[in-house]
Amino acid sequence: MQIEGAHNKHGKGLSIWDDFAHKNLEKIKDRKMLLVTRMNFMRIGNHTCTIFHFDVPLALQEEHGGASGIDDEFPYIDFAGRRFRVGKLENQKVIIVMSGLSLINAGISTQLLLALFNIKGVVHYGIAGNANPEFQIGDVTIPQYWAHTGLWNWQRFGDGTDDELALESVDKTYFEIAKKLEDMTLNGCVNSTTCLPRTPIVARVSRGISASVFVDYSAYREFLYSKFNVTPVEMESAAVALICHQQRKPFITIRALYDLAGGGSDVSNEADIFGSLASENSVEVVRKFISLFSHAGSSSW
Repeated sequence: MQIEGAHNKHGKGLSIWDDFAHKNLEKIKDRKMLLVTRMNFMRIGNHTCTIFHFDVPLALQEEHGGASGIDDEFPYIDFAGRRFRVGKLENQKVIIVMSGLSLINAGISTQLLLALFNIKGVVHYGIAGNANPEFQIGDVTIPQYWAHTGLWNWQRFGDGTDDELALESVDKTYFEIAKKLEDMTLNGCVNSTTCLPRTPIVARVSRGISASVFVDYSAYREFLYSKFNVTPVEMESAAVALICHQQRKPFITIRALYDLAGGGSDVSNEADIFGSLASENSVEVVRKFISLFSHAGSSSW
């Protein structure tokens, strides 16, 4: 954390720290040192990256709430282009942030989350394309491993193994808890007349893959499934997995399937019709997972 002071120099104006200090001198142990310290920061301090800067201009704070959302029910913090919402879900303290589209955005968001807050674990969720013909749109999958397929090392025959992926495993405890999700009953209808061929299911699966490309080519989908036995294909989770692994934080990803990547399903216009249903199913599974996590006796995260 950092303060500067010297509000009356160079046309700066009062900051929130200046306002607090002037109104609450009795709460400050050494007023003389406070003033000297604030002046010295102004004179010699070079700005570096700080988690929170107490010199938010007072006018900005009063008009817009500064960098934080002043909302007693749904508070949030805006930082580096991300909005981190703070609250409770199923009696667990949670922080929710959008990962953004693609591996690089998801990686940055995850790193910021773990750097700014004391996080116990990460649950990444959303929708994904499907490479596994055994599943349908609306099903919710929970892979045990995630791989990044954006970089390939094609090898000649005889030069070594050519069918292995670098895999990151989800947390073993989280994956075991997720087994209890497989008996959930999910919604399969968008209205009274438009329903999926069968009721969607929750399933733990072997692998999911991520790459900064949108898979919309049936031959490539079939290759990924036959070669690597993957189910969800998307653009973020492998980055979340890598950052969590580096930071030694447990994680799990919950992905609802919204289409058969590259087409080929017998459900016409499936993504347009059932995409919102898939999103709702992923949220319901996340809520149930966190509820089970809470009942398992784990503390907030």
